[in-house]
Amino acid sequence: MFLIVEEGLARAIRQAESKGILEGISVVNKIIVVSMIQFADDTIFVCNDETRKIVAIKSVLRCFELASRLKVNFYKSKLGSIGVSLVMVKRFFCSS
Repeated sequence: MFLIVEEGLARAIRQAESKGILEGISVVNKIIVVSMIQFADDTIFVCNDETRKIVAIKSVLRCFELASRLKVNFYKSKLGSIGVSLVMVKRFFCSS
């Protein structure tokens, strides 16, 4: 059952990508684009440091909540960054 629900989230992310709302990061000489990594019951979203992309991820998660009736607990969620200033990370964390 959990895998079916997770597939719904993955599909919502792919749809946001196809509409240009969300874009992952390019790896392996820009051949592969990664926007989400799932393992067991954990999900990692990957994107560039743009506020609109963080807002897009939060929006997809909110739509996922409404469609699945599952609650995303943002208090248990973490926001990490590589090569992004602490000021920018705090701005992302507070964006809605």
